[in-house]
Amino acid sequence: MAFLDKFSMMMFDEVSRHWPRFKEYFDVWCYLVRENKIVQAYCQQKRMVENILDFVMEDDSIIPRKGKRHQMGSQYYPPDFEYPL
Repeated sequence: MAFLDKFSMMMFDEVSRHWPRFKEYFDVWCYLVRENKIVQAYCQQKRMVENILDFVMEDDSIIPRKGKRHQMGSQYYPPDFEYPL
């Protein structure tokens, strides 16, 4: 579980900083969820679908959050949202 906790927290640190290459992060989540019932239960418990959608939608998310949202993309290079959606 420590690995899953650390891996899920990467979304708010490394994934948001390196957003041009974040596709693989979601690929790993998809693989883990498909192949492992423990990971499926972890994701349900931690509400990962809600957290990922909130992360991708940024300021357009309807989930109230305290603190700063993590910026994805820029005016020059928007992120590819193929996998989260």
